[in-house]
Amino acid sequence: MKCKGCKLDAECMVKPEEMALVREDGKIVDKWAIRTTAMIARELEKLKAT
Repeated sequence: MKCKGCKLDAECMVKPEEMALVREDGKIVDKWAIRTTAMIARELEKLKAT
């Protein structure tokens, strides 16, 4: 998957191992999706604050 690019690019350096799903406590976890969701949520909060 190729990044489409956005203003959060510098924070989003994806390592190949982060693209793989991992199993934690018997659950499948997508760390990359969790991180990018957190980045988007922070940016939306900044927009709401202005």
